[in-house]
Amino acid sequence: KLQIFFAAKHLLQHFNDTPIYKEISNIIDFLTETSTESDSNFLKRIALPPTPKFIFDKLILNKIYDALKNNQVVEFDYTGRWNTDLYHRKVHPYQLILDDGKYYLYGFSEERNDTRIFSLGNMQNLVITNSSFVLPLDYEFQKQCGGGKFGAYTSKTTEKYKIEFYKYSRPMVKSCIWADNQILEDDEERDCTTLTFSSTQSFKIEELILSQGMYAKPLEPQWLVEAWKKHI
Repeated sequence: KLQIFFAAKHLLQHFNDTPIYKEISNIIDFLTETSTESDSNFLKRIALPPTPKFIFDKLILNKIYDALKNNQVVEFDYTGRWNTDLYHRKVHPYQLILDDGKYYLYGFSEERNDTRIFSLGNMQNLVITNSSFVLPLDYEFQKQCGGGKFGAYTSKTTEKYKIEFYKYSRPMVKSCIWADNQILEDDEERDCTTLTFSSTQSFKIEELILSQGMYAKPLEPQWLVEAWKKHI
């Protein structure tokens, strides 16, 4: 119950002034009502630190929420993270994703004839069309991650990653489950922990390595090794 409450409280912080806020509040109210007085007092001791606030049009979130409930196709203008040109997109909304305080729409893009993820902060002029779609059985975003647990960005290829973490970064990497098939190997003589795993989330993996400065070094795949050398 405590873990469910914590997750609900986390979501509540990020969905303020949205239609989803009421539904999450109802979950928290239910947990509070079914708890003992001692449990309720203890739940107040769980706090969430302030995080950067994602800037986006909440009207767009409201429309996506309605489209998700009714399986309706949406259209919008979009600028990508690396391509600042404005493109028109027609998308079957599968899931709304919250990652690191940011909102994303995951769905099928008719222009790409494939699934894509879109940041709500980069959307403009979103409208709900009169067209509906059938939600596929394998629609869930997590199935696109190749077993990795690195957030919203994915590619189409599952790759094997092998990364060495040194000294002060070792406790950090050993404190999390980064992938379903991860293997951790310690080398005390070198003060090193090697993490091996599979994932489709190359962008976020590269970010993790670079965030550790001199205390992380990729060994596989080779393209990541070369990209890391270029950055450092």
